[in-house]
Amino acid sequence: MPLLLDRGSPAAWLVNLLQERNTRFIMRCDTRSGDWTALRRFIHGSAPEAHITRGAPQPPDAADRQRSPQAPTVRVVRQIAPNGQTRVHRPTGRATRPTH
Repeated sequence: MPLLLDRGSPAAWLVNLLQERNTRFIMRCDTRSGDWTALRRFIHGSAPEAHITRGAPQPPDAADRQRSPQAPTVRVVRQIAPNGQTRVHRPTGRATRPTH
């Protein structure tokens, strides 16, 4: 069962930690804050899904938590709600990992 992250925009080091531990996760993130430029581009596009890379963790954060300093890549999926609102889901912790 995936871990549900339902608040705010988790730090890049946390995304790296979940990926390094092969933890499946679904995340809702706030595109008004954090380094989600690629996600904002995806939202304004028309592709049904994509693999996006967010900004790398701050070097002190990665070092303090002994995590990878690399920018994490995740898979995002577009959903159009019945009211026409666009929702974007991140169905898995690894961009290359199947969702089932």
